[in-house]
Amino acid sequence: FVVGFLSFGGEVNKLINKKLYEDVVSVEGIIDGYYSNSKNYIVDVRSAIVNGNDKVDNIKLYLIIDEPLGDNISLGDLVKFNAIINTDSLITDRINLNVLTENSYYAYVMSTEIQVIDQKPNVVDFIKTKVRDTLNIGLTSENADIVYATLVGDKDGLDKNVSKTFSYAGISHILAVSGLHVGFLVSLLMFVMSMIKLGRKTKFIVCFIFLSLYCFICGFTASVMRASLMCIIMLFSNMIGDEYDSLNALGLAGIFILLIFPRDLFSLGFQLSFVCVFMIITLADRLTKCLVGWKISRVIASPISISLCTTVGSALILANSFNELSLLGVLSNLIVIPMFSVVYPFMFVITLVGMIIPFFARILFIPEIILHLIKLIATGVASIKVSTFRIFDLGYAIFFIFLIFAFELKYLMCNIKYKASISLALCVLCGVLVIVGVIPKHYTMYSVHTCYQYNSNSSVLTTESGKKYLIGFDKYSTERLLNEMRISKLDGWILPDFEVNKIDSYLDFMEFVNIEYFIIPQNSKYVDKVFNSLNDCTIVIPADEYLGDISAIFIKTLNNDIAATEITMNGTKLLFTNGITKAKLETIGVTDTVYDYLFTNESKYSFSDFGINFDCVIYSNSLSFETNNEILLKNKSHYVLKL
Repeated sequence: FVVGFLSFGGEVNKLINKKLYEDVVSVEGIIDGYYSNSKNYIVDVRSAIVNGNDKVDNIKLYLIIDEPLGDNISLGDLVKFNAIINTDSLITDRINLNVLTENSYYAYVMSTEIQVIDQKPNVVDFIKTKVRDTLNIGLTSENADIVYATLVGDKDGLDKNVSKTFSYAGISHILAVSGLHVGFLVSLLMFVMSMIKLGRKTKFIVCFIFLSLYCFICGFTASVMRASLMCIIMLFSNMIGDEYDSLNALGLAGIFILLIFPRDLFSLGFQLSFVCVFMIITLADRLTKCLVGWKISRVIASPISISLCTTVGSALILANSFNELSLLGVLSNLIVIPMFSVVYPFMFVITLVGMIIPFFARILFIPEIILHLIKLIATGVASIKVSTFRIFDLGYAIFFIFLIFAFELKYLMCNIKYKASISLALCVLCGVLVIVGVIPKHYTMYSVHTCYQYNSNSSVLTTESGKKYLIGFDKYSTERLLNEMRISKLDGWILPDFEVNKIDSYLDFMEFVNIEYFIIPQNSKYVDKVFNSLNDCTIVIPADEYLGDISAIFIKTLNNDIAATEITMNGTKLLFTNGITKAKLETIGVTDTVYDYLFTNESKYSFSDFGINFDCVIYSNSLSFETNNEILLKNKSHYVLKL
């Protein structure tokens, strides 16, 4: 505990002292991974050095290019480029514990500006490159990315729609290297060693070396380390003739991982891996016995129990992370897991042989048929509207209550009547918390809820009639704000800084919350296909003025940029600035309007110098307010202004 605590403290200190770079800098680093999305080729750079002496964490590059990277950049290449690098999260904005050492910086550069200094890939880079090249020979691009993720644990290259579909279907765990994959590989290895009559000690040594190398190739992710450590403990207990205890093995694996990587406690992969296995250990046997008692064959009852435990365990974590619950995950797992268990060892062996003899990679067309079938099943399940439903923050109370329920059900030794009463009470409490978690909140007052973010404002405006309007957008902060306010539907979304190249982000957000009207500034540059894609989700109103329960006016500069948005609610005038520049301030100042409240981010300019008159200013990025009135009420990570 002491070692882990001190190590974690060092990681937090690293984030607090993260250096910010405002000008163009020189960067040298090693290519750690590359993949493409719909707009860019994206490259991860590790061991980066800025301006010749500053060692920084990994950098993610968004390369603006129009050709594949295969012939230009390879894993392990030492590269150099000049760019402005930005940070994903600031300590003044929020502590994102999941990205303390991953993708801490990002930059936009042209591929022609990247200079390859040296080409010396290490063993892992060489293996990953060979695996990817082999898969590309025998599989389509999309399936190659899926198999690559399941073999080496790198999911960065997965198509966003594939990841989303698998998640909605409740089978996203097959995309991450975990106990399912490690179990298949070790079983295959043990079968081969049994065929050649190797002893227990030899089997243990071979498996230990294999799993250590596999963890190294997969980047020591929490899920593969957990599975490998538990497998090694099981093989060791078998070798020395002691009884294997899965719960103790799980605890020992957790202690080992957190001593080395204490921040993993806050990672989604660690939580999912350990909670799901804990559920299987504590509940699977009892569920199987119940199903067998209902005249269901044990061959069918056992996988149903494991699938149910995995689904419940993952739902406890995912509900808080993604605010959604999948109802059909058990069914899709029952169909997909047997199919995947057949095709995965085959893909592994063929890929391994294909790395040596490329011709054999063409045999991968056989498992590709099953992969297509798995994707069809996932798409079918995900398309069922009742398969997932929105849920607000449950908090970790239900998580710990369910863990206690699972633990006492297996290990509590007391009178059966007492045990049944305790179990029933815990189940009812969990059910009540889930029901409370899906009930949205109704608002009946004029108010502004503004959240804490760095670059711009994102606020929810509510009226006496219960209508809710969102102005501004920042994916993380805005979704967090809506969850805390327990809002699942917006009557209008006013977006002054609408950008065509962010259309995918807007569509994703519209899947997160139901929006009736999308209000954006009038602009002839917006192409028809933009409105066609948006109109599939909501009604788009391109206009410089909107009149409804509230009034919204977009104030434009001479260059047709949005300087600010003027909102009138209940007779109160609010001004939301859209980034601060001298030109925008001069534009706002000529309106000769006195504003009751000004919502903005901190600026080096004085608003009063430009003729902008206001009674109160609210700086969202610093949580500092200039007001003499006791009207701002703290509510978690946002503030409430009652009008």
